[in-house]
Parts: sequence; C-alpha cells; structure tokens
Amino acid sequence: MDRFESIVGRSLTAVLLVLLQGCRGKTESGPVVEAKKVVSEYLKAPSTARWVSASIADQAPPQYIVHVVVDAQNSFGAMIRNSYCVYVRLGEGGKLDTSDPNECSTPPTPDELYVMKVGLKALGGVEWGK
Repeated sequence: MDRFESIVGRSLTAVLLVLLQGCRGKTESGPVVEAKKVVSEYLKAPSTARWVSASIADQAPPQYIVHVVVDAQNSFGAMIRNSYCVYVRLGEGGKLDTSDPNECSTPPTPDELYVMKVGLKALGGVEWGK
C-alpha cells in the first residue's frame, strides 16, 4: 500500500505542478493594464469590449508601447475588431503618462512603432529610451 500511495502522491504533485505552470504569466503588467484602460475610454461601447490580446510591443523601461486588440461595438452596434498601440510611461511615484490609442496593424509594423517613437518627441518632447 505504501508504494501505491507514493505513486498516487507523486502523480498528484505532478498534475498540480502542470496546472500551476499553466497559470504562470497570466497576470498583466502595469503598462498593459493601463493601455487597456486608455483603449476602453476610447471605445464607443466599452461595456461590449472583448479583449483579444494585449502585450508589450516595444519597451525601453520605463517607456512601453503596448499593442491591444479588442472586439467592441461601434456606433451602429456592429462588433468590430480594432488594433491599437498605446504609449505608456511609468513615472516617479507610480505616476503614469499615456498617449491616445493609435490604430495599428496586428502585429504592429516596425514603421508604426518608429512613427510612435518619433511622434513622442515632436508632440511632447519625450525621447524614446531616455
């Protein structure tokens, strides 16, 4: 019976480890959460939003460009898939600076990311990576 209990115990431990491994990485980082908030404010019907994906497309901490894909109703009530890039900067004391969402490809092209970075300097004097 001891051998059987040992095998069952090891099997249960292995199953739990596999399940816990699957849960790792599911929490969203601060920049991703903030970008989703910004996109949500931009939507015509935010309560209909179904978040398809949200990930960091480029980073130079504390600066991030987050790519968000969302399905949401437009002004006519049709569900539309949109892809946005949002600039997020984590400042001193937890202060966050963000840009308005910019429509972009899925995934964003290097040119789109470059234009966002250059636009930061032109609009707000913020240099990427500094």
